[in-house]
Amino acid sequence: MEKNYIFKFSSLDGIDEHQAKKILSDKFNIDDVKAENFMQGKVQFKPMEEDKIDKVIAWFSSKGIKCNKFDFNTNLKVTDIKEKPDDIIKDANKTETVIKKDEITSASTDGIGNDSLNNKTTVMERIKNFFGWILVLLFFFSIFSRVFNDIFSESKESEIARLEKERVAAVTAANYAKKIAEDKRKGVHCLTYSGKNLDVEVDVIQRMRDPDSFEHIKTKIEPVDGYGNHALSMTYRGRNGFGGMNVSTVRATISNDDCSAITHFW
Repeated sequence: MEKNYIFKFSSLDGIDEHQAKKILSDKFNIDDVKAENFMQGKVQFKPMEEDKIDKVIAWFSSKGIKCNKFDFNTNLKVTDIKEKPDDIIKDANKTETVIKKDEITSASTDGIGNDSLNNKTTVMERIKNFFGWILVLLFFFSIFSRVFNDIFSESKESEIARLEKERVAAVTAANYAKKIAEDKRKGVHCLTYSGKNLDVEVDVIQRMRDPDSFEHIKTKIEPVDGYGNHALSMTYRGRNGFGGMNVSTVRATISNDDCSAITHFW
């Protein structure tokens, strides 16, 4: 004959009404469960065969959750469990492994769980997520730092190279300007690459008896004087009236500005 029982917990040990219902349904195929005064540890479920309720009590007891069986009609405690708890547990779990406490916790994550366990799980997940984000940020920061250092180093090296190039260019330009100024002071700018002053040479050739016999030997020019002129002397060879070749020197005053011959001294 089927009986009605009152199932009382002496210690809840972190499970609530929803978890108890899920365990009874999933583990023992007990779906017709009515909970009353659960926070006081009393749950009524009916109808229930006595051997099945004994297995339920043995299973919860094995998990450290203290519980007892009461007769529904008399409300008296029933203590006559015929089988040993180990044998009952083994019989109740013929086809699957006994649910562990962490599986009870997983039940809460399915929407029927314990608030305190949910809170603990949420806190732990938040801590794990926090440190996970810290590690991710550190990883990206290290990559960013390395890339930034590489870019900064390249930029710094490029800037140093650019400044050095500008310095060399400036020194070169300064040296060139200095050389030009020095050449102009010495009168070098008034001579061709072969060392002639064309204005003096043309004037000399025009005065020769045999212009075709003109041969330039050398030209010497003095640095600019206080009047902005250069003293110049040119030695050349030319045919005389007797058919022989004479060596002669002509002196002249050259303008520093346009290198023209101002005066000649024969």
